[in-house]
Amino acid sequence: MLNYTETMDFSDDRLKIVARLSQNSFCLSVFMCACALIGLAFNLAGSAGLLQGPSSDAATHPVTAICLCCLAVALHLGGRCARPTGSVRFLCAFACGTVLLHHTLTWLEVYPATPSQLFHGRVSVEATMAIVFLSLCTGLRGRMKTQGIVCLVAFLLIVMNCIIGATFGVTFVGGDLAALTLASMCFAALLALSNNANDPFVRVLLLSSEVGVRARVMAMVGTLVPWATGMFLYRLWGMPKLEFPIVALMITVIIGTTIILAIFSGYQHQVGDELRQAAERRLVEQAVTDGLTGLRNRAGITQVLRRRMLDLKQSGRPVGIVMFDLDHFKRINDTHGHDEGDRVLVGVARCLEPLLRQGDVLGRWGGEEFMLIADLRQPEELTQLVERLRVAIHDLSRQLGNKSKTTPIRVSASFGVADMQATDASYNDAVKRADMALYQAKAAGRNCVAIAPLFASRVA
Repeated sequence: MLNYTETMDFSDDRLKIVARLSQNSFCLSVFMCACALIGLAFNLAGSAGLLQGPSSDAATHPVTAICLCCLAVALHLGGRCARPTGSVRFLCAFACGTVLLHHTLTWLEVYPATPSQLFHGRVSVEATMAIVFLSLCTGLRGRMKTQGIVCLVAFLLIVMNCIIGATFGVTFVGGDLAALTLASMCFAALLALSNNANDPFVRVLLLSSEVGVRARVMAMVGTLVPWATGMFLYRLWGMPKLEFPIVALMITVIIGTTIILAIFSGYQHQVGDELRQAAERRLVEQAVTDGLTGLRNRAGITQVLRRRMLDLKQSGRPVGIVMFDLDHFKRINDTHGHDEGDRVLVGVARCLEPLLRQGDVLGRWGGEEFMLIADLRQPEELTQLVERLRVAIHDLSRQLGNKSKTTPIRVSASFGVADMQATDASYNDAVKRADMALYQAKAAGRNCVAIAPLFASRVA
């Protein structure tokens, strides 16, 4: 079964914002650290002021600031490699362990949750969960992809829940986040999304194709409509504050569910679109490929001839055309059977391909007739190449003779060489000259090379 995670490559279709995020990961990490440290500085100075959240005790806790700084470094280092290094895993484990240990000791009342003499606030449940999920997402990336993406989704939902709470001015069961702590986590979300942009469920939102646009529109509508409804209920309708935290939490669940459905739907559409495009590419390839030899067929060769003729007219790039025909091929079919004849055709294709230069195109023109479209760098180079092809086909007799169960198979070919002229009305003129040269080679006794007069003057 097709593995979509490994075979689909949307790097060429990705929005430029992802490349910009990757290039500026250092700046985002610095902003993430700066928000956490500035929030801590305000807290230690006792002047959080407007930087607090809806509740009066919201401030950046030292444990939160330390953990966010560690994760900022881990996210920046992790974005440079496919899998997290040992230092990245250590930083993630340190941040996760530190915040869990602090929360556990606070819950057990081993030490006060808020030493008011030094700083305000506490590590809320939201902050603890966000740091834990962000640490797991960063540490598991590349090793346990599914678990890492689940942790990323959980982290983003927590951040979204906190943003909604700050927007509506309400607090949830676990408290709220300070404004600068929330800003630091928003930068962390950008870094985490950038680092996981190659995951199929993340990159579907980053495509510039119709599928990506549809997924983004669905996610945006699913976010704005519930949020606007909540603002109407709370700010205009006058819903009691005691009831609104539950409504805000439900809005977060609705938004998160809608975004997940939009991503999953977009992923399914993208898979179907990729399969359709792959099928179309296979059909196009089959239409220009010879089913027996794997070379280009006449239609495929004709496409190349048209392009090379256009290049010659526009840039003056010279093109050589070589037509060659297997000598007495009907005798091979009549004597050894059509299966052996097919084996000869396949053998000819296989033995000639390694001799071709970059830019040369070999195809089966029809039956036992082949055509080579060659870059005409120097006329002498082309004649030398054709001679090597002729010798390779002649030497093929020994290889096929050793495998033949009947009489030895003798294979040779006659070659006609010509070139495209800028004065040609179309590529057919050059093909006719090569074909005429081929007939001259056959008339000269076969297993030889004949050069068209116009091209012969250039070689001389």
